[in-house]
Parts: sequence; structure tokens; C-alpha cells
Amino acid sequence: TLAKEKSGVTVHCRREPNSPIHTVRAVTTFDNFSPKDFVRFCSLFVETECMHLWFPNGVMKKANLLSWHSKYSKVIQLRISLGLPMISSRDAIVLGSGYHLPDRNAFLISTTTILEDTCRFCDIPKPSKGVVRMTTESIFYVQLIKSDVILFKMIGRDDLKLKY
Repeated sequence: TLAKEKSGVTVHCRREPNSPIHTVRAVTTFDNFSPKDFVRFCSLFVETECMHLWFPNGVMKKANLLSWHSKYSKVIQLRISLGLPMISSRDAIVLGSGYHLPDRNAFLISTTTILEDTCRFCDIPKPSKGVVRMTTESIFYVQLIKSDVILFKMIGRDDLKLKY
């Protein structure tokens, strides 16, 4: 397990043994958050078309919203590029579902890959030429601990479809 801590954010990364799955886990507490900061933070999960603007190192490209079929659920096409000429760009079609947890003053978002060519909410586009379709699953947990303190946790499992 590779662990890295920077600016109060702890990130653990590992490749699962005998598997193409890479797991990433991150935990941090944001202090001195104003209510306006909290709203901005929450908007990162709602405004998926803007995710690429805050994702580090320009790895994530602009996401395509395929379906926003309920207040707390949508289907998006994520696109990433690792910036290495020998590795093709990747995309994934994911269903994101949000859950309000009022007893914890928190929300949870789960994402899972849609593997079929179609889903009940929308048509699923084929990957663009030269793009590899990957799989990804994630859980994001955000809790307002105090009026100015936010706890953030996430875990993700990705198969980038790399050949070793």
C-alpha cells in the first residue's frame, strides 16, 4: 500500500493482488469552512460537468451528463487521460446515487459502472475511437461535524483496463 499525506489529506493506493483493480482511499477533515464553502464543496458532486475543473493534474476531462432522472441520481460518462502517450484515454459510464443522512448531518454518494450497452434511464454511447472503456466504483462520504468542520472520506476501485 502506498500512502501519501499532503496538506492534511491522507491517500492510500494499492493494486489488488492478482487483479487489475486499483483501490484508492482518502480521508481528510476540512477546518474553518464557512457555510458558503460547504455549499461549494457539495456542488462538486452535483455539477458533474465541472468535475474536471477541480480534479488534480488535468487527468479528468469534461464529463457528459447522459441522464439526470431524479434529484439524487444521474448517469454520466466520465473521461480521463493519464497524459502518457503509450496509454489511451479512458471513459466509464457510471450511475451516481446520492443519499441524505440527516441523523448524521451528512450525505453519501455511490457510483457504479453501467456495464450494459443500454440502461433504463438512457442510451449508452459507445467509446470514441481509441478510447478504452474502464470500470469504476466509488463511495464518497461528507459529514458536517461542526458549523465549520467537514469530514470527507472516499474509496474507489478502478479497473483501467491496462495490460501488464
